[in-house]
Amino acid sequence: MNTPPRVFRLVIALCFASSAAVASPDYPDAVQGATGSPCPPPCTVCHESSSGGYGTAVKPFARSMAKVGKLDAEDAALVAPAVEKLRAQATDSDGDGATDIDELGAGRDPNLHGKGDLCGPEYGCGARVEPRGRIDGSALALSALAALALFARWRWR
Repeated sequence: MNTPPRVFRLVIALCFASSAAVASPDYPDAVQGATGSPCPPPCTVCHESSSGGYGTAVKPFARSMAKVGKLDAEDAALVAPAVEKLRAQATDSDGDGATDIDELGAGRDPNLHGKGDLCGPEYGCGARVEPRGRIDGSALALSALAALALFARWRWR
C-alpha cells in the first residue's frame, strides 16, 4: 500500500509551495505609493501570472524597472528609487505616448497600449479583488495537521 506516503508527500509539498508563491507581497503597495496609483497594481503588471515567482517578471514594465534599479524581492524600499528614475527618463514601455508612471498613476497598465484598467471593480468599502500575498497561518496549520493525521493513520494500520 504505497498511496498514503504519496498523499503525505503531496500535502507537505503543497504546504511549502504556498509559502514560495508570495515572493514580493509588499511590491504592489510600494508601486502604488511611489506612483500615486489609485490601487495597488496586480502582480501581473510585472509577472506572467498572479502567482509571481522568481524569473517570471518578464513584462515590459518589469524589464524597464530592472534596467534602472537593482530590485530585490525581499526589499520593497528599492521600488521608489526605480520609479523615480523611470519618471525622470519618461519611460514608455508600451509605446503609447503616455509614460509608465503616468499610466500607473491613472490606474492603467503600462504594458498595454491604450486603456488597460488595473483597479477593476471594488465591492463594498475598499474591497480588493486580488488577495494580499501573505500566508494564511490558520490554513497552513490546518494543512499540517491534516498531513500529520493522514500520516498517523497510515502508520497505525
